[in-house]
Amino acid sequence: MKKIVSVILLLAVTAGLCFSLSNGVSALTAQLDALQINSSVIYQSSNLANAKGFTIKPGDKVYIIGWIAFSSTDGLKEIRYVINGKEYACQDNYRDRPDLAGHNITSYNNGKHAGYGDDVNMMELTGIGSLAPGSYTLTLRAYSNGGKSTDFRTYTLKVEGTSLVRFDAMQLNSGVLGAADNIKDAARVTLRQGDKVYVTGWASFVNSDKLKSVSYLADGVEHACDDNYRNRPDVYASGIPIADNGSHGGFGYDDAMFELTGIGSLPVGEHRITLRAASDGGQICDFASFIVRVAVSEEAARLGLIYDVNGDGSVDNLDVVALFKYVSGSGDADERASDCNRDGSVDNVDVVALFKYVSGGGSPVSDSFAGTPAYTESGDSITAGGVTYPNTTNMKNGVLYATDDLGRELTLDSGSYTADGTKNVGLFYFLWMGEHGDYGIYDITKILQTGGEAAKKASYSGWGAVGAMHFWGEPLYGYYFSSDTWVMRKHIEMLTAAEIDFLYIDATNGYPYINNAKALMKIMHEYNEQGYRAPKIVFYTHSSCESTVNQLYTNIYSKNVYPDTWLYVDGKPLIIAYESKCQSNLSSATYNFFSYREPQWPNEAQKTNGWPWMDFNYPQRAFINKSGKKEAMSVSVAQHSGTVRFSDSAIYGDRTNRGRSFANGSNNDSEGATLYGYNFEEQFEYAINSGVPYILVTGWNEWVAQRQPSDGNSNNVVFVDTCSMEFSRDLEPMKGGYFDNYYMQLIELVRRYKGSAPALIRDMRKPVDITGDFSQWDDVAAPYTDPAGDTQNRSARGFGNKTLTNSTGANDIVSAKIVYDTKYIYFYAETASEITARGNDRSWMQLFIDADQDGGTGFYGFDYIVNYKTQTDAVTTLAKIGKNGSVYSVQSTELINYKVDGNKIMIRVPLSSIGIYDCSDIMIAFKWVDGTTNVTSMEQMYTDGDVAPLGRLSYTFRNHK
Repeated sequence: MKKIVSVILLLAVTAGLCFSLSNGVSALTAQLDALQINSSVIYQSSNLANAKGFTIKPGDKVYIIGWIAFSSTDGLKEIRYVINGKEYACQDNYRDRPDLAGHNITSYNNGKHAGYGDDVNMMELTGIGSLAPGSYTLTLRAYSNGGKSTDFRTYTLKVEGTSLVRFDAMQLNSGVLGAADNIKDAARVTLRQGDKVYVTGWASFVNSDKLKSVSYLADGVEHACDDNYRNRPDVYASGIPIADNGSHGGFGYDDAMFELTGIGSLPVGEHRITLRAASDGGQICDFASFIVRVAVSEEAARLGLIYDVNGDGSVDNLDVVALFKYVSGSGDADERASDCNRDGSVDNVDVVALFKYVSGGGSPVSDSFAGTPAYTESGDSITAGGVTYPNTTNMKNGVLYATDDLGRELTLDSGSYTADGTKNVGLFYFLWMGEHGDYGIYDITKILQTGGEAAKKASYSGWGAVGAMHFWGEPLYGYYFSSDTWVMRKHIEMLTAAEIDFLYIDATNGYPYINNAKALMKIMHEYNEQGYRAPKIVFYTHSSCESTVNQLYTNIYSKNVYPDTWLYVDGKPLIIAYESKCQSNLSSATYNFFSYREPQWPNEAQKTNGWPWMDFNYPQRAFINKSGKKEAMSVSVAQHSGTVRFSDSAIYGDRTNRGRSFANGSNNDSEGATLYGYNFEEQFEYAINSGVPYILVTGWNEWVAQRQPSDGNSNNVVFVDTCSMEFSRDLEPMKGGYFDNYYMQLIELVRRYKGSAPALIRDMRKPVDITGDFSQWDDVAAPYTDPAGDTQNRSARGFGNKTLTNSTGANDIVSAKIVYDTKYIYFYAETASEITARGNDRSWMQLFIDADQDGGTGFYGFDYIVNYKTQTDAVTTLAKIGKNGSVYSVQSTELINYKVDGNKIMIRVPLSSIGIYDCSDIMIAFKWVDGTTNVTSMEQMYTDGDVAPLGRLSYTFRNHK
């Protein structure tokens, strides 16, 4: 699980296909056919004419494919790329392509033109992911066999992200321990005292800082690395110790590596080692962490043994006897291996610790640690790792993790969180679906797919009448009415997890939707009562605003309806309304009850104190409050800023409206671009950089637009606000299409703005008797929690006079815990009422585990399912899940033990069975699932049963920094 750091490649120049070689060849034709990241094709079109940009993570590889044709017989020799004038070799024999065998570029020359790469073997722009943050000019260059060259593509390359350090190789004495593209977190290194360890890699920093030094921390104490290699036994490097190529600084290289000086002098035992890079501007980046196990002899090191007191190559009862004799003064022992609990003395405490270790009772190192270091609760705040967070259940659960269908990971451990109210995210929310009649189900996307060209005419029979509500697509929860409280509850659970601060309710057309608002506020209130920080509520009025405000005051505010859900600004509940109209037309009691912000329409001149629901300006404007300070900015998913009718673009090809794929000044027409949310991300990043305290996002669940009379062309179909997946602005998950990509993107962007929940370290080492009493869990602190009440049955009216139902809820999961020892990891869950009888017809109290932090493996990243199928009341199965294309299958199963008593369940899983071989180095993501019917897709994680946490999200557990 890693921080997301982005590299965005933006097409700056698309030249013609014919070029003149500068040094004599008469003509050249160049074609660029596809561009790929790792094994996913990002763009594939005729010459990439419409490519606008793409994002990769550090360490990703970028490939291209195309062909070069010379007018003479001077054939293609190689492709290179140029960054800011400096040339780099492309990987021309594909040997770094992870999934392909080697090929040679010249084999693709058919005498007329030479192809660089083919459909399965592409040309790599080697090392492009190692550039430091900033903007670059990138040029593709072709060389002929006769030594001639031409530049055939030029791009602007934008690298965005934080400081980045890569760790490429580690060596013990003169033997390489590991060499890879990026050794991120080595599980463990075992060495004997006196050994030497070397590393090599590179670092790049923001703000043009240069690499100054590399050091390491041993159990939190910093040590300098040897930066001139003179202690390397087999090499000596003179000259500059830290290489600098202008874009990043390298520490060490293949023949001269950095030494972790003095690591071989650490006491016998286990030590947490962290590698640290520092810049000349004072930036610090801790870039790798692993366990070093220091042993006393070569044989003990070879076997991975630390506490080999008698030096016979094993750790057993003979070592306990030897240590007892040594402490009693009647025998010899290697004292370096005898301080088993590392308290600085060798005594009877070490004998007891070693006896427990040999008996399988845990690490001999004394451990009273039970939670995150420096974790304290005080009133309304939590302090964890020196960072202050709100004292809410959201934060106590720790940061949630997920990888979306595009491979984008959520940021973990942001290291900061804005808890002082200076950064707030509001979300436009709609309560009016079904409140103005049921015209039936009209889905614009399906009508256009079915009707083809005929559907582009207003007379097509598949359209609803003028005035009828039409969905642009199908929501994940069906064509629902806004009054469906089952859907409301799902929304609040999702938006609470996303850390949305408030919902601004669309009351712009003079209807406040009082009953739906009260139902929504009741659910928010229930979440607050459970300790969660649910979103607040504010109403956004416009037409007849004074009448709407009066209705809201009369029915909600004056009656003190769920005041814990109201959004306060300037010391009063906020209302978005025209203040002068309210002052003139409302009673003084009503008027004075609220603080005011002005409705700001997207096509209006900028108002003081205005809060926009959308802004047609590009980029967006920052709106100023009465104090003259920047206060609010709109962020919208798409903008109908051209013709003010999205149907003009969705149906008739107009290019002036800005769709979901709009970015860097134009719409992106490449296949699949809509899935990425380029427009949304660009607007949100601009708002973050503007420094406003309120970001107003449009929107969550708009879904429908009213069919309007034909305008201008009497045979055109007209919809204003929403019309297709590309030309719409919902973030709520949909069936098919972008699914939950935009929800995941919303979570990520909110974290970039105000930080994430803490990455809690829960180091609770405790063996559990799986047949014993559940009271063993009573002293386990910091449980994970899930909202109670989310297994209610659904039976609500939707569009088309249909009743939408769901009765899959059974066991209401409310909390979970984890402990472990040297051999096992133990999972515990508790439900709101007694757990139902086991069964295998659907998921029954299943546990999904992601053990490798790779969203591309297993079932959407989850490598194992615990309780895949129960065997008896005490024995169940652990299933390893594999993936072949889009098909998931069980690769293997193993029998494990569990126990249920009342509303509690505990399961014991061998660490080795989920690929963990060092109990001091555990990092997993997990979720509990009940009542989903034979899970085959992620959609059921949002719709069925109880899933803790909901949907794609998962809890994280780790026992080390």
